[in-house]
Amino acid sequence: MKRIRQLKLLLGTMCGILLVIIAVILRVWYVKRRTLALDKRLSPGDRVRIIFKSFYELLERDGRISAKAGDCVDAAGLDTTRPEFVDAVLAVYPELVRSDFERFMELVLMANYGPDKLEAGDCELAVVMYKRLKKLVARKAVVRGYLSK
Repeated sequence: MKRIRQLKLLLGTMCGILLVIIAVILRVWYVKRRTLALDKRLSPGDRVRIIFKSFYELLERDGRISAKAGDCVDAAGLDTTRPEFVDAVLAVYPELVRSDFERFMELVLMANYGPDKLEAGDCELAVVMYKRLKKLVARKAVVRGYLSK
């Protein structure tokens, strides 16, 4: 009787651990899918808009861009349509390539205001730029953590 009870307890514990692991994996998958707009039903313009929103949130969370932004800050926040925004981002993150970042900003403006339809290949550039920025923000956060100690 004691042996059966121990087996039930062990089985229950293993099932609980398995459920937690599955929940974590699904959460990571969902967040990545939402952040990078991987839903194929979305138009390329919508995907670029969602990726830029994630890109902008990453910049805000990092917090270093507002000090360098200067002229492109207004009451609503950063004005991303101004060329000073590109200069401010590149001043904080010199590892980003200017031509790629300017092309990314053109895609964002075309997705929001342009009459031209975007293609699926344009979304790939947006994903690449987001991943680069995410890597840079993570690296700089680690470096800042070591320097502050």
